[in-house]
Amino acid sequence: MNQLTKIRSIVCALAVCACLVGQATMTSKRRGDFGTATNWQGGVAPVSGMDSVVLTHLLEMNSEFTIAAGEQMTARSGSLKLGKKGHLTVAKEGRLDFGKPKCYFSEGEAGHLTIEAGASARAYQYWNDDRRYINEWVADAEGVTTFEITDRFTLRGTNSILKVDLSHYDLSNGDTLILVDYDRLLLQKQAEGDQGWSTVVLTPGWSAKLELAYDIDGNGDLGIALTHITAKSGKYVGIPEPGTYALIGGLLALTHVMLRRRR
Repeated sequence: MNQLTKIRSIVCALAVCACLVGQATMTSKRRGDFGTATNWQGGVAPVSGMDSVVLTHLLEMNSEFTIAAGEQMTARSGSLKLGKKGHLTVAKEGRLDFGKPKCYFSEGEAGHLTIEAGASARAYQYWNDDRRYINEWVADAEGVTTFEITDRFTLRGTNSILKVDLSHYDLSNGDTLILVDYDRLLLQKQAEGDQGWSTVVLTPGWSAKLELAYDIDGNGDLGIALTHITAKSGKYVGIPEPGTYALIGGLLALTHVMLRRRR
């Protein structure tokens, strides 16, 4: 092994160690604010995009936090509420699991939950306040992550927003996307004509029908879905990666040279 190879090996080993040191699993110590260090064992609050989280108490999140790839947020006996300015993102390959009975997940005033394609999201019960909360799904070419609710999903539609980013979705994969698979759906203000989210925002140029009681498997397993999805162009138009732009540029340059030579 030459000197350069040894140096490369050492650098790689140090990088791996740095990643391992940076990642941790943080467990709650008492109820209160999610970002307050004293509410966590060890006196250190979780770091967004780096730490996994275990909740054994009720905590309220009032800031932005991302469950990154390879990380997870689970509830053993605790619950989480997204409060004012609380924005939780479950990134691709991240995992949100509040599936145990009595482990609740909720959104308060102005709470914001984003679920990216390729993530995993599950909760026993989930409910929303009626003051400007946002539920957001981000699709990839193949579809979205379905939020699995093992018991009850409660919607309070006043001033609420549903956002679905379809900018990378490939319509050849179908015109239906399952957003939520629930056991029971409760429209908190149905008597007042509430039909779910008060505002539905899709990527400009896209349209769809929102169905709150969509039969997922044809056997009565109900969920919330976007159906009859269409794009303005009638088909998916992909956004090239930077490398693709470089390839296209190279081909155009080559074509230009060949044409000049022919002249």
